[in-house]
Amino acid sequence: MHADSGVLKQWSQATLEVKGRIFVEVLFKGTQNTLPLFVIGGQGTSLLGRDWFDALGISVEGVHRVQFQAMEEILTEYAEVFQDIGVCRMPPISIDIDSTVTPRFFKARPVPFALRPQLDEELDKLVAQGIFEPVRHAKWATPIVAVAKKDGGLRICGDYRCTVNTAVKPDVYPIPTASDLFSKLAGGVVFTKLDLKQAYQQLPLDDEAADLLTINTHRGLFRARRLQFGVSTAVSIFQRFMDTLLAGIPGVQPYLDDILISGKTVEEHNARLRAVLKCFAEAGLRLKKEKSIFAANQVEFLGFHVDKDGIKPTCEKVDAIQKAPSPRNKTELQAFLGLLNFYSCFLPNKATVLEPLHRLLDQSVPWRWEAKHEMAYAQAKQLLQTDKVLAHYDEKKPLAVVCDASPYGLGALLFHLERDGQEKPICFASRTMTTTERNYAQIDKEALAVVFAVRKFHQYLAGRHFVIFTDHKPLLGLLHHSKPMPVILSPRMLRWSLIIGAYDYELCYRPGKQMGNADALISDNGTAFTSSEFQEFADRNGIRHVTTAPYHPSSNGQAERMVQTTKEALSRITKGEWQTRLACFLLSQHITPNSSTGKSPAELLMNRRLTTALDRLHPDHGEDMLRKLELNAAKGHGTVREFRPRSEPVMGKCTDGTLISC
Repeated sequence: MHADSGVLKQWSQATLEVKGRIFVEVLFKGTQNTLPLFVIGGQGTSLLGRDWFDALGISVEGVHRVQFQAMEEILTEYAEVFQDIGVCRMPPISIDIDSTVTPRFFKARPVPFALRPQLDEELDKLVAQGIFEPVRHAKWATPIVAVAKKDGGLRICGDYRCTVNTAVKPDVYPIPTASDLFSKLAGGVVFTKLDLKQAYQQLPLDDEAADLLTINTHRGLFRARRLQFGVSTAVSIFQRFMDTLLAGIPGVQPYLDDILISGKTVEEHNARLRAVLKCFAEAGLRLKKEKSIFAANQVEFLGFHVDKDGIKPTCEKVDAIQKAPSPRNKTELQAFLGLLNFYSCFLPNKATVLEPLHRLLDQSVPWRWEAKHEMAYAQAKQLLQTDKVLAHYDEKKPLAVVCDASPYGLGALLFHLERDGQEKPICFASRTMTTTERNYAQIDKEALAVVFAVRKFHQYLAGRHFVIFTDHKPLLGLLHHSKPMPVILSPRMLRWSLIIGAYDYELCYRPGKQMGNADALISDNGTAFTSSEFQEFADRNGIRHVTTAPYHPSSNGQAERMVQTTKEALSRITKGEWQTRLACFLLSQHITPNSSTGKSPAELLMNRRLTTALDRLHPDHGEDMLRKLELNAAKGHGTVREFRPRSEPVMGKCTDGTLISC
């Protein structure tokens, strides 16, 4: 393979890093040529370029002519939508403020001399567009902040946190989440992403609102005539306007100034795009054509890669996570976890993998980066390297949930059950357990995982029939959908049963070996298990790999020690059959405290000490007495009396007596 440092760009403007280039012999219909192949990272379908078509005599003339021609006709018909910024044809916006708040006037902040020419140019542009107008007097005045744009220009924003936002009354309107928007893309094959030009600044203001949003610059006061960035209610105002404007057009998902249009066919997509452009033209809104993408098979929307198969993380954000250095303090660790949490829906067992990192953030734990933290940090990065694609939620397809509990966290997976038996994941979810929850019995932990799953995916599950898979079979006797609730049940389990009973579900048992990857794998040192590819697979899926020498079981020290101990114990126990002797030994071994953990295996499993015949033969009365004393003290609210030097003597009531003799 020849080295090649080139970069390829997809239709969605995403870049592909080239690993190298190879030359291959190609034979097609009697035509033979030596042609290049570019090698890139990841998995996907191989593509043939136009140079291959020319060399092999393949003609593609007219294949997409109809589709491109239809798109060109639509864009030409609504060319006015892509012109310079205008003003929306709508009633002026009013901003409600608390009348008891005194107007605030801030002087202009100093501007670096090097930025003044750019700032003056931007101010002149905004005045020419009718967004601002110079004034001489104002009751409210807000200082400005100059923000650098990607193209090298400046964006002028008012710092309304110190002025108007202190007096504005809240404008409550729900902002859609990413899951809300992506849940409506099922069946979409063709996508268009539209970007509004200076979105907020296309909405007009009434006179009172214009006076409120006046800015103070090094050139004096400028009164705002359009809605401005930084106003606390601007997001709600703009989202309500977009939802109202585009209501009734299917397959259109507006999120502030970004609009995603999807269609199951090219014709359906074009009809929806035409309807959206017609609404914008009638409203007087303008789009930025150079930042919009039309009729693409894949787009990037809200930080996710969207196509017909589903959504997945973008290459840019994944690269940023992979290249992040190890944190040096708690602040840097919090920043990394926040970046990773953006893609939490793609991360199975996130809570369990990140448990050492979360414990390090406790206030009572001093900062000390150890090997276990570095291992968890590396595993967290590996979770995003898998080519996981989350399917689009489809109301017509059956739903299922898989949930499980580990010693540290809860995990759940929502997926579609396809007709061919495939399971297409929709969303992963996990969380760490509290200190109290970690002390629950295993059946309570498994039930808590079910409750966590239905609460987390309530938006998808409510009002629908779905299946819950669990690997804890005793749970079927307590929460099974077809069985009555047990008469005797703990208050905690009773509360959870009532929560789950509000859903139309079917609880099914699935063995743990069918619930995903194994926690640990023990194998020999064969090359199939020691290769770098297998090690990467184990790290990526959180599998602990333990190796032993092939055909040499004596090298497994723990197993050999257990075999030796078992043989010695069976030789010393003389009464009963060997099955009885083995059971007696295993009971003794399970209740014996381990020197490394300080607890017996049975206590670690059931979170309580087992009572044996030896305990009943020689009971510990001291512990019982101490427990009773503590209980009595708690009931009587008694306090321990303290005696100090030179303190006043305490005595009972005395009465005078008669001296008889001495």
